[in-house]
Amino acid sequence: MFLTIVSVIGAALITFGVVLATREHAWLQKAQIGPGIVVGLVVKHGPKGRQTFTPRVQYTALDGSIHDFVGNYGSRPGRFNVGEDVHVAYDPHTFEGRILTFSQRFGSAAVMVIIGLSLVLTKVTFSLGNQWVPCIYLTQAGEGSIKRAH
Repeated sequence: MFLTIVSVIGAALITFGVVLATREHAWLQKAQIGPGIVVGLVVKHGPKGRQTFTPRVQYTALDGSIHDFVGNYGSRPGRFNVGEDVHVAYDPHTFEGRILTFSQRFGSAAVMVIIGLSLVLTKVTFSLGNQWVPCIYLTQAGEGSIKRAH
């Protein structure tokens, strides 16, 4: 029963990860890509008071207008440095910007899929093991079925 629950959770994580990645891919297909620069690091405090650093990025759209945004993900230590050049994907209508790196765009989805696959693989491994181990070792011992003592 426990392994069935584990595999259901794994399948849900895989599904959710694929949906997230698909939605991000669809957004990126419609986005414009341009150069940006990290102009600052926004310090945020977590629940335990630990600081994380989230990049503030400025970019110039194709129409020449200048925009900025704060990234969605912070880290400790900071993943980006002030003055660092980055690629920016942005919506040409709303100018919503996103840093264009694999980890920023698909990292969460990838982690969910990997964990989900691990959980499903755990279920498969134990299910096959439960079938194979008796076959292998009972055959080697020359015994057939399990006999109960009376």
